[in-house]
Amino acid sequence: MKKLLILLLATCILLCACGANTPEGDNKDQTGQNNNQNNSQTGSGENENTAADGKEENKGAVSIKAPDGYDVLEAGEASSLGITLADVSDSELAKEYGLYDFIDREIDKDYVPPRTLTVTLPDDRELEGSFSGKTAAPYVHATRLCYEYKTEDGKVFETLSDGTLVAYIGHSAFPPAFTVTEDAALAKAKELAAKVIDIEGYTLTTEHSEYSYTFCFRKYVGDIKTVERLYIDIDGNGELVGYNAIGIGAIGADAKADFDMAEIKRGIANTMLDQYKGMLRSADKAFYKVGSVILTKLKTGEYALVCNVYLEFATVENDLVSFDGVSATFVVTK
Repeated sequence: MKKLLILLLATCILLCACGANTPEGDNKDQTGQNNNQNNSQTGSGENENTAADGKEENKGAVSIKAPDGYDVLEAGEASSLGITLADVSDSELAKEYGLYDFIDREIDKDYVPPRTLTVTLPDDRELEGSFSGKTAAPYVHATRLCYEYKTEDGKVFETLSDGTLVAYIGHSAFPPAFTVTEDAALAKAKELAAKVIDIEGYTLTTEHSEYSYTFCFRKYVGDIKTVERLYIDIDGNGELVGYNAIGIGAIGADAKADFDMAEIKRGIANTMLDQYKGMLRSADKAFYKVGSVILTKLKTGEYALVCNVYLEFATVENDLVSFDGVSATFVVTK
C-alpha cells in the first residue's frame, strides 16, 4: 500500500511542480515537463496524434509504437549507481514515504526571520519588505530554504537566512516600450552580474519577451548543465525588474561530469520497473526517456545528477492504443 501511495503522490506532486512558476520568471529548467499525451494509435499501427518513429511491440493484431525519442521500459543489467526518486513539492507526506528531500533543514532550524527587512539590489536600490513566508524550491535543486518578503507596492524579494539576496521580482513598464537596445540591456546585465559572479566562467543565453530581456549566466562542467545559474531581467527602459541567483558557488573546481549515461538509463529503468510496478501491471507496454540532466551539489556535499524522466504507459482497448504519461525526478549518485 505504501508503494502505491508513493507512486500516486510522486506522480501528482511532480506534475504540479512542472507546471508551477519558479521565481526565475518562466519555468527555466524546472525538473520536469507536463508530458501527458492524450493521443492514440489505430489498430493498423498509424499514430494519429503524435510522431511514433521507433520501436514496435505487438499485441495481437495491434502494433504499439514507441513515441518518438522513447525507449521500451525493460529490465537491464544491474547498476552500481545510487538512484532515488526525489520530492519536488516540499511535502512532509512525500518525505514520510522516503522520497529524496533536497532541502537542508538543519542549517536554519533555529532561524527566526525578521518581520521586516531591507535589502540592496544589484543596481544599488534599497527595498524594504514585510515577511510573507518561507519558500522551498527543490524543483530547482536548492539546498536552502528561502525567506520571502513583499514591499508595499507589490514587489517581492527572497533571501537566505544569512541575508543573501537570491530573488527579486519587480514591475515591468506597462504598456511595454523598448527604449533601450538588446545590446544596451546586455551591457547592463553583465555589469550587475559581475557583482555576483565571474561572468567569464559562465555561458550566456538570452531571451526576449514582450516585457523584458532575460539573460541567463549558467555554469557548465563539460557539456553538462549545472544547478549554478544567475538570471537577470532588464525591461525595455533599461531597469532591473528580475533577479534570481540559484546555487551560486555550489559547483567547485573539483566537480566532474564523468557519469556513464548508458548506466544511468539502465539504473533508472530498473528503478522505475520496481517503483511503478502497480501501474505497469495494468499497461500493455511502457516507454521512457531521460530528459534534462543537471549536475548539482547535494546537502551532503556530494555531487549528483538530477534527471528528469518521462514515462508513457500504453494500453490497448478495442484495437485502439492510448497513452497515459507521468514525469519523475531522480537523483543519481556514484
